[in-house]
Amino acid sequence: MTPETELHTNMMILDYTCCKATHELLLRRIAELSDRSTAAHKESSDSLLSIFDSCETLMKAKHNTREASSLSRDIQAKLQLNTFTRLFFYRARQSGRNSHHTTPSKTRRSFSATDYAAILDILKIPRIDRLEDRSSVVSLIDLFPDFLSLCSAMSASGALSSSLSSSSSSLGDLLGKYLLQSALEQYTLFNREATEVMEEMLTIIEEEEEEEEGELTAVTAQYLDLLSPPPTSRGRGKKEVVLKAHFNHLAQHFPAFEFECMMTMQLQDFLFKLETPILVKLETGEALTS
Repeated sequence: MTPETELHTNMMILDYTCCKATHELLLRRIAELSDRSTAAHKESSDSLLSIFDSCETLMKAKHNTREASSLSRDIQAKLQLNTFTRLFFYRARQSGRNSHHTTPSKTRRSFSATDYAAILDILKIPRIDRLEDRSSVVSLIDLFPDFLSLCSAMSASGALSSSLSSSSSSLGDLLGKYLLQSALEQYTLFNREATEVMEEMLTIIEEEEEEEEGELTAVTAQYLDLLSPPPTSRGRGKKEVVLKAHFNHLAQHFPAFEFECMMTMQLQDFLFKLETPILVKLETGEALTS
């Protein structure tokens, strides 16, 4: 087997295992959110993720940096999707698979066991899987750079036609919802003061806008409009009291469970928008008929 043939073969295997592992993990989460049995999906997703990890390690070991950098944009997007899906899925679970973020976040605060358990009940995360060390929970804010990287990779692959700065695009709406839920999570789950959350989010958005060269401008405007209390409620009391009432109102109108479902289905939609691996086509007979 020539080096070129070996590289091409390993690329196909990497593509196949990456997509299969991502899909099975998403099916597992969909089953959880739908109150269906997850036993089969749990065993399958754990196995496929281990196989994919081995394939990725082998790929890096057998092929040099120049060859690895020749990955197509489609495969790069699939790898980024797998990374984010795992981080999102395991962010409040006992697993070494969320070790990508091990540095304590400056956004974390202490919060009550009652609130923690209640919120994870709402998110339908199985009790047996939950992190006991609540300070180790990875927040949505922690994952925001990874989510931006995923959106950029999806756009670069051609799977998404809209740019990050398009205020009318579904991608722009998705980023806005993600930022909004990130702020609400800091308030409801991490017990942070509403004013502190607002200041933190403003800083994060400004930093990301600088890195993305202003691509988040339109999304930022929509997001800040939602986070800020309506003009009619301003001046009716202390800023923190007004913001707290507004955040409570937002939390009721943008439930964490609905966001969790939306994100899970969006990640699955991302996967389906990418090219079907050639080995999957062979497996299903699609390659023989196309």
